Amino acid sequence: MALFGIPVSTTHAISGAITGVGATKRFSAVRWGTGKRIVYAWTITIPASATVAAKSCCDKSNNKYWN
Repeated sequence: MALFGIPVSTTHAISGAITGVGATKRFSAVRWGTGKRIVYAWTITIPASATVAAKSCCDKSNNKYWN
């Protein structure tokens, strides 16, 4: 993924490695429900944090840099 300019964290690498090793032993050895929750968390985290940052930056009444 880093080849395409998408940042990959240590958490991505470790989670992928654990899932991959589990899948090579037995496909049913992986807790796919947990994996799905991890992917949802990755998908939601960046847009949610960007939204919070934009709202806190654009809130002129509470922002000391706008006064």
